[in-house]
Amino acid sequence: RKVRTCLHEGGTCAEPHVIALELGAETTRIVEIDTCNRRNSFRGTINEVSLESSDYVIQLEASTDKREVSVKTLKTSWNTMLAVSEDCTSGKNDTTVVSFNDNSPATDLDSELRFVAEVNTPYFIALEGLNGACGPATVLLEAKLVKLTSTPVPGTPVGTKAFKIEALASSVKYSCSNPYNVSVEVGDTVKVQDTDTCEQDNSNDGLGFEPSLSSRDFVILLESSPAARKFIVSSKSRSFGSNSVQVISRQCSMEQTSDTVDHFDKGLSQAENTFVATANTAYYI
Repeated sequence: RKVRTCLHEGGTCAEPHVIALELGAETTRIVEIDTCNRRNSFRGTINEVSLESSDYVIQLEASTDKREVSVKTLKTSWNTMLAVSEDCTSGKNDTTVVSFNDNSPATDLDSELRFVAEVNTPYFIALEGLNGACGPATVLLEAKLVKLTSTPVPGTPVGTKAFKIEALASSVKYSCSNPYNVSVEVGDTVKVQDTDTCEQDNSNDGLGFEPSLSSRDFVILLESSPAARKFIVSSKSRSFGSNSVQVISRQCSMEQTSDTVDHFDKGLSQAENTFVATANTAYYI
């Protein structure tokens, strides 16, 4: 289903252009806008880039579905920037935005980003110009259902859950603020396959660990359960000679210490932890 909408009189934080992207097989909205002669309502500095230009703000309505949303500008003649946040306020920075992009792979002028829209959460999408640039633009928004692909896993018990991360893994940052959620009940075995930390950022860091936690990471959130559960968490790298470091804690941040980390293991290619997950408690891996 494809819908085209034109310029909205608002387009500010106070009066955003509200768009609903509900899921069929795929839903698309094309918004034709012009950022010139508008206010700058989405302000801040992201990746050392100032959001100082006039902007146009779109609000993506909340949905009961978890969606992968892609946003991009199409063939603009001026240098665009796109930013996504759960609120629309001034003082934006690297930690308060969900996603940000200055240049798409195809051109230095267009911008393109992807993010996971969590259920029941609205998002604000701002179109800005680099160094005060402005002009007409066409913005393409697409939403697809976030799905886990269940596949047979040789050599594991009947009833094993196997989760393979699709192409989504290379475009979405699975971080402390946007972890990959996994539900594991007693008797389940879950495999999260084909993750690639090279495509991720470093969101779980801290001092006093050997080896350092300064590398890029892939963050899994083990959802809580009413029952206490004993876990064996094993992670294995497919890169020859690559060390694997596994951190398990009840919080996820850039300021981890030995007091905040529940379990830590390292190994050549493989790391493993065995622990009991307290009832009604979620853990970050």
